[in-house]
Amino acid sequence: MLKRFIASIFILGMILFCIEATASENNSKPVNISAQVWDKPDLIDDYLTPITVHNSNKHSISYNIPYNKFLIGNIGLKDYSIQNPQRKVSHPLVKVEDSFYHNYTEVNGQRGYEFYISENQVLSRVDYHTRAWKQLDSEYLTYHFPKDSPIPQEAMQILDKRIESFFSYFPEENHELDSLRINKLDYFYCPDLDTIEELTSYQTRGIFLLNQDYIVSTYPAHFHEVTHFLINYYLKSNELYTHTFLQEGLAVAIGGRGGHSTHALMEAGKFLIDTGMVDFSDYYDLAMFRAEHPSLSYPVAGLLTRIMLNHYSPQEYLALYKKYSNSSGNFPKISELKWLTKDLIDDYMKDNPFRRIFFSVDEDDFRNIYTSETLNISVSKEMLQFKCMGNINFDFKNDSFNEKENGRYSLNCSDEEIKLTDNLLDEVIATWSVNFTLSDEKIPFVNGYYQFFLKKDVFDIK
Repeated sequence: MLKRFIASIFILGMILFCIEATASENNSKPVNISAQVWDKPDLIDDYLTPITVHNSNKHSISYNIPYNKFLIGNIGLKDYSIQNPQRKVSHPLVKVEDSFYHNYTEVNGQRGYEFYISENQVLSRVDYHTRAWKQLDSEYLTYHFPKDSPIPQEAMQILDKRIESFFSYFPEENHELDSLRINKLDYFYCPDLDTIEELTSYQTRGIFLLNQDYIVSTYPAHFHEVTHFLINYYLKSNELYTHTFLQEGLAVAIGGRGGHSTHALMEAGKFLIDTGMVDFSDYYDLAMFRAEHPSLSYPVAGLLTRIMLNHYSPQEYLALYKKYSNSSGNFPKISELKWLTKDLIDDYMKDNPFRRIFFSVDEDDFRNIYTSETLNISVSKEMLQFKCMGNINFDFKNDSFNEKENGRYSLNCSDEEIKLTDNLLDEVIATWSVNFTLSDEKIPFVNGYYQFFLKKDVFDIK
């Protein structure tokens, strides 16, 4: 009888322990936040940490939207679901670590409302994957990077200078740079394409995430994406969408694009217009701009924007930019640019030459600064004269040249093309190709050397 009583007590204790353990497990199980926010977007406010709220709002950039800024980029999935009610909606909640769950909404293979949850608080995808990354501040940025992939400090200095150059187009108000110096733009430097896809879910080289004002890029000084941030930062109060011709045209005109400097892209844009490969006025129509490949539309939009910035006052340009911004993403064809003619484009390019590689120059007072079996360089007041056998890597600073296998610059010479790349920035800064000119020029090849001239300012930090 005593044994039976003891056994009963033991069994009862085990049952109570299991009940308590199950209750504890149920209490610790996270809320399916994606499912809640799907039905009631305002509930996201209950799950954001104070630091997330601060980082998302520290630059005082707002958008004309009826939901929390943190949800930008997600609402389109809800619209898609409403338009396709037959599509199944699911809200997976998957444990990924001892204290983290991956939570998202999925509709027909498309994902949105994606969070990482710890103790019923939300981390964004970027914040989750970079929580162990290192940080380093520059004048205006906080760089985040994996500990084994340090950010080049010279690239940080270059991007700081480029940020300051933005305000040569749009006059700085007293607080703009002062505020950015204090709060700093968060820049996530990804060493490869796999890393940036892990952080953003996109196969891209760089992106500006509106919901947290994050730049995420494989480039150490991605001024194109930073320009997207700066115009919104300058305006402060924004619509969610801007006509793509204006939005991307401004980013190219000031910040280049995807590994090509502004100078190189302006030349490309002029060539595309001169050859008739594009009718630039077609790009005033949103659908036609989006239908074109970016390698054609972006350089042309960038060149036209440079002309617009020269033609308009800053206030006039911003008025046009804001006129073609809204929260629907639908825009009429831009009608205000009838003054922008082919003759005006030609005149602008004559007065503002972007070309950096030449085969003859007026200057004749050159001084030799470097000679080897494969390379000879001379310098004048404005130009550098190169006689080069082929491809070289080198450093060049303050008229001092050093041929070096892992040098900052790469110069590639062939019968078809001359291309100068800044390896520090992973950016083509000067190029000339027989396939992108209407002239009868050819790359001179004399006694085994390609001979040409480079403008000295190609090596200056701009």
